[in-house]
Amino acid sequence: PTLVASLLAAFPDPPQAQGQVLLLFGRVLDRAGQPVPGAAVEIWHTDSQGIYDHPGDRNTARRDRRFQFYGTAIAAADGLYVFRTIEPGYYAPRPKHIHVKVKLEGRTVLTTQFYFPEDRQALGSEGIFGRAGDRGEMLILKPVAGETGGAIRILSNDLVLPLGEGPLTPTPPQAEGPYYPVVDVAAFDNDLTVAP
Repeated sequence: PTLVASLLAAFPDPPQAQGQVLLLFGRVLDRAGQPVPGAAVEIWHTDSQGIYDHPGDRNTARRDRRFQFYGTAIAAADGLYVFRTIEPGYYAPRPKHIHVKVKLEGRTVLTTQFYFPEDRQALGSEGIFGRAGDRGEMLILKPVAGETGGAIRILSNDLVLPLGEGPLTPTPPQAEGPYYPVVDVAAFDNDLTVAP
């Protein structure tokens, strides 16, 4: 089986959350391109309606209670991390995005955000991220060529940590935003489509 087929097989339960199901994966690497096994990759984002599970979101009472909102994947020996989630919704003025933190031995080594290829133009717009042209600093998720998951959208991006020396440029950091989870994200698994 292909890598994508084997990754999809790791999620046998049918999705419960509303929205476009997304398989998100990549590798956690150092600047030399070596895998960083054991790195904890945490993500959090809105449901398909653009609502966070957070007391600071005035719409949180209307959130999709079948969606987990946050999760953790531990990088494997080859650095691979994987999540099954849904595409986040838009909320003004932000384009769709997924917040990401990478931790090693409990300390944060990277905080960034993933963005979607269809929002590339908005990422450089004035008023959202400042100067036009900043989009080159945004971490855009990439469609996986030749792979299909049926009803599942498949996107990938590696996370390069600012560790060691080497030819790779570290993943650009981005602020975690005002809706950082008020729970221990490490206590949640990597399948956000099925609420615990």
